[in-house]
Amino acid sequence: MSSGHRRGIAATLVLLDEVLCDVTEWASGRSRRSVLIREDNDLSAGQRARLIAIVENARRLLAGAADRLGLEPETRYVSSSVWSACITARLGVAELASRHLNRYGEVPPELVDYMDDLSAALLRELDRMIDTVPGGAEEG
Repeated sequence: MSSGHRRGIAATLVLLDEVLCDVTEWASGRSRRSVLIREDNDLSAGQRARLIAIVENARRLLAGAADRLGLEPETRYVSSSVWSACITARLGVAELASRHLNRYGEVPPELVDYMDDLSAALLRELDRMIDTVPGGAEEG
């Protein structure tokens, strides 16, 4: 197997493993609540049990594939994940500024200052989080 094959296969299987982690959390009752997120965990007890069993089987398949293909677990440092998530979020938050909102049509004058101030304030908070874990695990 070429290194390209290994990277491509590993990347797909890592993404699948992330999905399995999310499904496990939902099947275990996760229901996120925040300011603009209301996750309603409507899974029945039966659905939760079936999902857990399916995830366990999928993980056995992943473990077999990892063994057969010689794939090693990818270590992800939370500091790097926080840093990356904040850097990614910055792009969208910066585009909340009124000059970017013009792409949706003329921005009402009463919205200009509010959105510019909101964007700037949220960017400051993201920057504070980034500064807390500069560069993630590489520097953390």
